[in-house]
Amino acid sequence: MSSKFDDYYYYKYSITPFFSYDYDYDYDIIENKILSHTSFGMIQLSLSLLFIVLQSFILFVIYRKKLYYNNMPYRIIMHQGQLALFQLFGHFVTSISVILDLDGGTLFASIIGSLIRSCYISCVLFIFILTLNRLVIMYNISYFACARKTFYTFLIALCYLITIFAFGFFLLPYFRLKYHEDLFLWYSTDYNDTISLIWIIQSKSIVTILCISFAMHIVILVKIIVLRCITSKSIITLKELNFLIYAVLNFASCAFYELCIRGLYIRIHYIKYSSAILQLIYIFVSGSNTMYTVCFVRDVRQSILPMLLKKKHIKVTKVKVVEIK
Repeated sequence: MSSKFDDYYYYKYSITPFFSYDYDYDYDIIENKILSHTSFGMIQLSLSLLFIVLQSFILFVIYRKKLYYNNMPYRIIMHQGQLALFQLFGHFVTSISVILDLDGGTLFASIIGSLIRSCYISCVLFIFILTLNRLVIMYNISYFACARKTFYTFLIALCYLITIFAFGFFLLPYFRLKYHEDLFLWYSTDYNDTISLIWIIQSKSIVTILCISFAMHIVILVKIIVLRCITSKSIITLKELNFLIYAVLNFASCAFYELCIRGLYIRIHYIKYSSAILQLIYIFVSGSNTMYTVCFVRDVRQSILPMLLKKKHIKVTKVKVVEIK
């Protein structure tokens, strides 16, 4: 495939946020559907419901144990989880519409598509904020020490404003999203050079934010290695590596999806079920941060897993014996 051909397909197919769509092809002539609506809808429904239940339980634990009180990392995780829950709810509604074979070009479908995309963007931003918070703590940066809480509160509020702006933006006539009932993909209602450029800038911005977050995690790992080297224990433990694994998986999941809907899709355009597979990957990315948080963030895992396993904590009262002379 020549470079000129690659560029043509890159700009032609990468304008949609979720998948590539050929505006010159009549998809109504498709006779053999890649999957039945019921089959794919049930798969999508099961995956979405699983993540919704897990994310809801995590938020319930955070609220119940008040982990977000005077703990900025938990507060950031809480807000990220709330937006992820809305995003997963959008996938859940989409799966129901697929099962019922509803029209994906209605205003309601566009609202769901806008909700999914805007929350996805904000979740990526929260990954950056959470990483920044950890970097500041690890290196004891005192630049924002006088108003650190105010600084992070501002960033959190900014993320919500971006979510609202993106939600309204994706409902504009030229940028409105539709869902193709037979190919199981989201696509823009219109196509021109300006819209193509906006989608490309948006996708590259997301990848850039993810790369910066990943770089900050590498810097944090360097700090951990240095601290271990200057102490008697120079071996890095698995507990410390879990932190890096969490960062790598978060970055890799979102980055892989962004590559799939951009350049990588050129290579897999003719693979059977490719649109359905990438739609399922998107659902997994929407809920993957929840799994990574539980598996690799020690503080969260120690608070959540006992409740998941219904482990009862026995309260022990210590009695001090006082000798009376």
